[in-house]
Amino acid sequence: MMLGLIIVVLLYVTALLVLMNALRRIKSTKTQPSEEWVTVLIPVRNEEFCIQRTVQSILTNKYHNIEVLVIDDHSTDRTAEIVSSIDDDRVCLLKLEGSKTGKKAAITMGVDAAARGDIVICTDGDTVVGERWVENHVTNLLEEKVLAFGSVKYFDRGGFWTNLLNTELTALVGVGAATSVLGKASMINGCNYSFRKKAFKKVAGFEGNEHVASGDDEFLLRKITKFYPDGVAFLGEEGGRVETEPPASVRQFYYQRKRWASKWKHHRDLLSWVMPLFVFAIYALFVGLAFYLFFDHKTEVIGCIAVKLLADWMFLKKSSTLTGVRLSVFTVFCLQIIYPFYVVFFGIASNFGKFRWRSRSYPI
Repeated sequence: MMLGLIIVVLLYVTALLVLMNALRRIKSTKTQPSEEWVTVLIPVRNEEFCIQRTVQSILTNKYHNIEVLVIDDHSTDRTAEIVSSIDDDRVCLLKLEGSKTGKKAAITMGVDAAARGDIVICTDGDTVVGERWVENHVTNLLEEKVLAFGSVKYFDRGGFWTNLLNTELTALVGVGAATSVLGKASMINGCNYSFRKKAFKKVAGFEGNEHVASGDDEFLLRKITKFYPDGVAFLGEEGGRVETEPPASVRQFYYQRKRWASKWKHHRDLLSWVMPLFVFAIYALFVGLAFYLFFDHKTEVIGCIAVKLLADWMFLKKSSTLTGVRLSVFTVFCLQIIYPFYVVFFGIASNFGKFRWRSRSYPI
């Protein structure tokens, strides 16, 4: 049994070492001049408190050949009114009509309406981007790449809760960036990715997974990776990062993570099945064996935990250079205690029940 725990930890550490080695190969891309027109898509639903801030941050970009299409998904608040009041002819409000709902429908509508150019950048209605955000996306799509994505962090509201969320998000960004370098991009964030419209059309957009409520980013990533094996780029530049609102409550956090985790079974490629199952199995075995062996092998179990903690700290430290998150030893230590149970819990919970997203309820 003790040997089993040691093997689990060694497998985990080996995986992290591979990812860390990949992160060392990420380099900032020198921005290149371009006159291509860019369409920024912002699917929104009930974002009256954030949408103006988001649009204004995009309009302050150094890159000027842009149009901003805000696609309203049947908002019941003042979102559409606020967007319409923005006095800039680069901003256009579109509305989903009839029975069409959801982010995938909104993005598809936006792509069809993007008449000026071939580059499309997607973000959410509660983000803030930097002044070189558009420029960084364009640069990364100039060298035979058809999809690019950047890092994300939550607004620093201070306090333990935000620090904990940002630490976890840093790990997810690190995994996504590292696997993209390895040619097996596994995860991106829907509030910070771009693509060539021609590539979107070639892979038939979201056709085949329209019934899944979320996952526009990762489903498109899988399709594009299949057609363009070397066509994905990660934005290593600080200017390619965005900041977004954290879950406002534990309930919202629960539904968000349940929604994220429930996508895995809808993917059709082997990697998308193997990776979440591997992570779930590693953490389930780690928790189970550590508890079972602790009283008879305290020293060895504590040693295994210490090795895992050190490997996680090294990986998070490297990943934090992408997100700009300042790591706290206390927060990382707390996450080490919580995370194994968290992974096992959501690995099970994501297969049952339902979740709420943007004032709608979806079955799993």
